[in-house]
This record gives sequence, C-alpha cells and structure tokens, in this order.
Amino acid sequence: MSWNKEGSRRISLKTRLALGYGILFLLSCSIIFALAGYLLVAQVNKSGDLSLQQIAARTRGIYVLGARYDRLDDLQPEESYPDFDRFFLENHFPGAEILFVNHVTDSLGGRDYYTAYFCFEGDYYEFRVRDENSFFSQKINIQTNQPNLRSYISRIILARGQDNLRMAILNKDGSNYLANAGKRNPAGKKRQPPSWQQHRTAPYENGNFRYLYFPFPDGRTVVIGRRITERDELVRRYVFIFCGILLAATFAGMCIAWLISRRFIRGIQKTTLAMNRISSGFRDYSYRISDLSENDWEIRDLMQTFNAMNERTEHLLSELKMMSDNVAHDLRTPLTRISGTVEMLLTDRNLDESVRTVFVSIAEETARLKTLVNTLMDISHTSSRPDELHKEVLDLCEQLRDFCEFMQPAFEEKGLQFQLDLPDLPLRIRADKSKFQRVVSNLLENALKFTERGSVMVKAADTPDGILFQVSDTGCGISEEDCKHIYERFFRSDSSRHLQGNGLGLALVQAIVKAHGWTITVDSKPGRGSVFSVLIRDSESDKPGTPPGLSAAT
Repeated sequence: MSWNKEGSRRISLKTRLALGYGILFLLSCSIIFALAGYLLVAQVNKSGDLSLQQIAARTRGIYVLGARYDRLDDLQPEESYPDFDRFFLENHFPGAEILFVNHVTDSLGGRDYYTAYFCFEGDYYEFRVRDENSFFSQKINIQTNQPNLRSYISRIILARGQDNLRMAILNKDGSNYLANAGKRNPAGKKRQPPSWQQHRTAPYENGNFRYLYFPFPDGRTVVIGRRITERDELVRRYVFIFCGILLAATFAGMCIAWLISRRFIRGIQKTTLAMNRISSGFRDYSYRISDLSENDWEIRDLMQTFNAMNERTEHLLSELKMMSDNVAHDLRTPLTRISGTVEMLLTDRNLDESVRTVFVSIAEETARLKTLVNTLMDISHTSSRPDELHKEVLDLCEQLRDFCEFMQPAFEEKGLQFQLDLPDLPLRIRADKSKFQRVVSNLLENALKFTERGSVMVKAADTPDGILFQVSDTGCGISEEDCKHIYERFFRSDSSRHLQGNGLGLALVQAIVKAHGWTITVDSKPGRGSVFSVLIRDSESDKPGTPPGLSAAT
C-alpha cells in the first residue's frame, strides 16, 4: 500500500489514531526509559568511581608517606582543621599545595601541634609548627616509599582480581613510573595524562574498563581502571527488559486506542455511510441515521443535525417534484387543445402563407412542450410506481440489434462509425420492453448528439455481477463535477447548452433503471468521450442452474 494522499484514505481513522497513539507512546516511553537508563548507569558509575577515588587517595598517601601513612590515624584534609594556621607555611613556602594535616598531642609536654604534608616545586615536605616562633620542616624522599607503594598496589589488585583492576602511576610524559607487576599502562597506549581528575571508559583486553585519572601535585598521575562487566550486563538486562515491556505496552496501548477510537468514530462512520448513500446515484434523502443513543453528545448532535438537514431536503425535493408533476399534469390538457386547434386551422387551404408559417411554428413548439410534459409524467410515474412495470423476458442482443439497425442511417449521415459488440449467445433479461427501449433510445441519441467525429460503440456482455450493457462514444465528454448532476431534472452541462434538449433524458433513464433495480454509472472526461454502463442484476441468466447466456425458459 503506497503512502500517498489517495492511498492514505484506505487506512481507517481509528487505525491512524491507534498508530499515532502507539508512536507517541513509544517515543515518550523511550525517552523515559532512556533517561532512567542514563540515571541508572550514572548511579552505578558513581558508586564505582567513589571506590576508585578512595583507592587513589590511599595510593597518594602511601606514595608520599610510605608505611607512615597507615600509622598516622588523624590524617585529614586541611579544611578538616580550621584551627590550623597557614601563616608560617605561606611565609616560607609560598604557593605550597597542602595534601593533608595531622593533629598531634604531645603525651609528655601536653601540648597540641599540627603537622602538614605538602608539595612545593615538585617536592614533598613535612612541616610542623612547634610554637608561635618555631617550626620544623624536612623534605620527604618518596623513592624510599616505592616498596610500600608496590606492595599496596599488589595487595589491592590481588584482592580485586588482576583481570578486574588495573593500576599504574604515570610520569608527565605518559611513561610508567610504577605499574602493577610491571604491566604496561592500563589505559592503553602511551599518552600524556590529563592534568585534572577525570573519568573515562575505554575497551581493554576483551572488556570495558572505567578509568580514574588522579593527578599528584608533582605532575605524576595514578591511573586506576576497573572492569565494568557487571555494569554492562546490567545495562544489557535493562535494555532487554525495557524492549520487552515497551513492545508489549505499545501493542496493548494501540489495541486500547483502537477500541476507544472505534467507539468514538462509530457515529462518524454512520454519518459517512448516510452521506455516501445520498451523494451516490441513488439520492436517497429519506435515509435517517438510527441508534443515536450509543454515541457521545458531540457526535449525537452531528447525527441529529444531519437527520434534520436530510429531512428538510427531502421535504423540499418532494415539494419540487410535486409541483413539477402538477404543472406537467395541468399543462397536458391545454397543450393538447392548442395542438388540436392548430392542426385544424392548418387544414384550411385558403390560409395565408405567413399565417400558416406562424401556425406551423406554434405546432412545433406545442409538440416540444408536450414531449417535455410527457417525459416529466413518465419520470414521475416510473419513480413512484415501479411495481407497475410490465416485465417480460427479452433478448438484450436482439433489442440492441434492432435499435442499432434503426439508428444506423443517422450515424452514417453524421459521418460517425457505429460499432456493435454483442455475444453470439442470447442474453435474457426481464424488463419492461417500452421502458427499456426508452433507455437505449436516450443513450444512443445522446451519443449521436454530443459526438462530432469518431465512433459510437454499443456493447453487451455477461459478467459475474450480471449482464453489462454499455454505450460509449468519442464525444466532448463530461467534467467530473457535472457527472454528479447529469441525472437531475433539467440539468444541462456547459458543453451542451448550445444543443437542442431539455435536460430530462438521463433523468428518465435513471428513473427507469432504478425502477428495474439496476444500476447506471458513467465514466467520462472532457475531450475523451463518455461510457455509460447499465448493470442488469436480475437477468434470466442469473437464475440458479442456468448457463450464462441462456434463458431459463429455453
């Protein structure tokens, strides 16, 4: 099914509403689940990153203090000791970066003092304030701490698993200062580490690792990577469960939306069917929409308004037809008298020629008016009393051959090619002979009138739907808008106003066709001619046990 303007009409409104709701639900749920997944991964990363930061902080302490780091119980960041005075430190080591501070109470002297450990110009120092006028400082040799640092790294990796945790201390240029068991940079190829603390995720040895870059004041950086297989597995399970729930919820939501929209548009469908019944060739203005109580008040108001409009239209058309029938009936007798009087006057041999010409013109116009009145009466009688048709079994092919033979001279005189396409076997139909002859006569006369050159074809065939009778021409054609009105009384299209006629021929044809229970359709385009098709459904060949083309009576 192509998704274009014409093809989209084949998709019902309730289906489009269900699809729209499903797509909207899918998008909204996807956004919600994506946000929830992002928060879940962020929370898992936060928990793991906190563990890496604790390892990095302890690694820095052992890197600077070695074994003393574990013996000093009160090592805290500087901000944990607001009483610590940086005055002496700033005077002697301006711009020093304090790592941690230790509060000590002298058990012998009973005095409290602070010891600060800091980095100054790439070296680490211990600074102790003894009193207001004296202090002690010494440089820390971090090289002596390597055995303790290596031992700590080995222990922590052994505890976490060598495949799950990678550690290294990198120099400024990215080369290894110290790595676990002499392994290479756990973050991959050699590159200059960042100068600020950050987290990265990268693949390493058949798995993803979450890395922490923790810079030291002297320019070195500790890199710690933990395998995040559990996180990835959690994300995979989450995605799998999410997709299952989302698909199930979307399908259920679309079904619910389809059921709800089906209930809402039930009244619209009824109204549409009623409009189609009216806009089709049947023009059944007596149709009313029932079961108004099943719909919501908005739809119910629409249906009630439609019924009221249809009722008023039916009443107006009924009055118009009644007036037309009454006028035709009232005109028949006066026209007959006028016609008789004129014919009697024309028998006078002494009548002046100019007066005779006037009487002849009056007689012709009277005859035309009588034809119009008789046609109106026939339409009214046929439409209101279809049960009075005198149906009999007719051979459609024989009837068409007779008419074509009768009309052949008229077509030849106009220079038109007249073609007849009929099957060899007879096509039996039940019809009022005189009425059927009016149908064929009007269709052929219209084809003759509106075709200036080309051909006219009469065709009949036995189809699965019934016997199909067609009259096609290569005339001026009818516009799509005019095709909707050609069966109305007195309607004449713009292309036919210069030709003689009263606009009642096709109205009579439709009245006869409807009275027989048949259908008539037209396929026409301006400049390409017209094809009028009459589908005869109650033909004799449609009776059970009768082969196509043979009458049940034969």
